[in-house]
Amino acid sequence: MADPYAYKRDTKLQARLSAEVERLAKLPANSVCADCDERRRIRFVSVTLGVFLCNRCYGLHRALGAHVTRGKCLGLDAWKPEEVELLRAVGNVKAAALYEARVPPDLPRPTAASPDREVAVWIRDKYERRRYCAAAAAPQAETTEYCEARPARQAAPATPPTGEMDLLSFADFGGAAATHAAPHASAPDIDLLSFADFGSASSQASQQTSHGWTDPGWRAFS
Repeated sequence: MADPYAYKRDTKLQARLSAEVERLAKLPANSVCADCDERRRIRFVSVTLGVFLCNRCYGLHRALGAHVTRGKCLGLDAWKPEEVELLRAVGNVKAAALYEARVPPDLPRPTAASPDREVAVWIRDKYERRRYCAAAAAPQAETTEYCEARPARQAAPATPPTGEMDLLSFADFGGAAATHAAPHASAPDIDLLSFADFGSASSQASQQTSHGWTDPGWRAFS
């Protein structure tokens, strides 16, 4: 059986992946916290949501639980290739386009000066309750109130975990509605955030690789 932790001991791989994450963190949109616009200490990410975070919001993400968001720290943690690929494909701008698509105009967005309680409510509403996500991109088989009606994902008790990451699938949002296809099949081992469906690129099915999975749709954002 292949060693699932071999990537951690591959020093060349880790050096390459760490350098790529550092590069992504320096991009203008990613150098500001995805949830409170803090511009200092953006040294954390959610490897399941593809966003870059400040120290405070990283802690608030951890409080939600790994079934919603799982964080890592730049310079400290080891990286999987698929985690870095997700960060490259998504980032703060594309994540906001989904999760903040329906924020009411009169709802103030948290800032770096906002109290922790206010930011915590914003993060929970945004990612766990999905109150503001893009309903227009919901699949044909689901209601247009997809984001509000769909509960937080729960792991099926009878199914053993098949990977460390549990991701909201962007294939659920755009592919079926755009092509009038039948309801999508059961989710793959990793429920991938495929922005190819959310944008103009066509949806492609996730495929298993030696690292666990990839989504060919990511290449539309290369």
